[in-house]
Amino acid sequence: MIVHIARHELRSLFLSPLAWVVLALVQLLLAYIFLLNIVNFIAGQDQLALNPQAPGATLLVVMRMLGNVPTLLMVVIPLITMRMLSDEKRLYTRVLLLSSPLSMRTIVLGKYLAVMVFFGFSWLMIALMAVSLSLGTELDLGHIAAALLAIFLLIMAFVAMGLYMSSLTAQSAIAAMATFSLVLLLWIVDSGVELDGGDSLLSHISMSHHYQTLLSGLVALESVAYFLLVAAVFLLLTVRQLHRERVYG
Repeated sequence: MIVHIARHELRSLFLSPLAWVVLALVQLLLAYIFLLNIVNFIAGQDQLALNPQAPGATLLVVMRMLGNVPTLLMVVIPLITMRMLSDEKRLYTRVLLLSSPLSMRTIVLGKYLAVMVFFGFSWLMIALMAVSLSLGTELDLGHIAAALLAIFLLIMAFVAMGLYMSSLTAQSAIAAMATFSLVLLLWIVDSGVELDGGDSLLSHISMSHHYQTLLSGLVALESVAYFLLVAAVFLLLTVRQLHRERVYG
């Protein structure tokens, strides 16, 4: 049943012009950054050849491109998740949803799976873009795999947060703004303590800290568990919100 709901939601997504615009925007911007990094890398070959310890294409091209992915995701994911539940409340169809024999967990997981599959296409294009350089140069595929894992985990967390915000309001614009604000808060929460150079509680709850850890090639269990926990918590909050509306109206 989860797959059936996901298929229905995914069909609705791809029938929306906004979904295609989002996919195109992400790919065009990342392709531009990717090509710009390649041009700069080729232009600096003479200087890099003089330094035997100089970084290669993995760091100077691929990682620089992947470092811009979170900024794009912060903008585009709220645009997709904002209508997943808020529109049903605004159009008064949530009553039918809540009165269905399906459990709230099934409904939430179905919608979550649909958005994950949608952004899975974008993630796959990013992965293909990154490994395409292996046709012309040597890459650290292990490092790239860790970075791609970081992006996938980031998508999981962002989508779960977007679904929860969408369940709280009937206004999709408010849901999008609330998702962006929450994501941005968790991203920069440790910005004030980075200058100290020490480890703090804020660093442990900062998305940017864990993302940069994985982006550096270190697959830390703490960072992986952090993103999985954030996704699970917000999915549970979404289920609880819908269950409260079903019981209390």
